[in-house]
Amino acid sequence: MSVYLETVFLEPIEIRLKRWHKETMGDPTLGAILLKLEEEYSELLEAVALAKTPQQIGEEMADVYIVMVGALSRHFKIDFTAALEEKYLKNVRRTWEKLPNGIHRHVGED
Repeated sequence: MSVYLETVFLEPIEIRLKRWHKETMGDPTLGAILLKLEEEYSELLEAVALAKTPQQIGEEMADVYIVMVGALSRHFKIDFTAALEEKYLKNVRRTWEKLPNGIHRHVGED
C-alpha cells in the first residue's frame, strides 16, 4: 500500500482537510472564509432547488463541509469532530417537537 493510501485510511479527514486548506489557501481572513461559506451554501441550496442528482447535491454538501472544517474550524482552532460528537450527544438527550411548519425544535433549555 502506498504512503498516500495509508494516510488516507489512517489519518482522520478533519486533519487532512485542515492541512490541505492551509497548504492550498494559506490563512484567509474570517471575512473571506464566511464569504466562501455563503457561496458554497448558496450552491447547495440551488442544487436542491433544481432537484439535481444525489451525487451533485452530495458534492455541494461536501463543499460546505470542507469550508467549515478546512477553513472555519481551523481559523478558530476548533476540533470539529469533537464539537460534532459533543453536539450530537447533547441533541440525543433533548426532547424534540415538530412545529406546524415542519421544523423540529428542542423543547426547553438545557
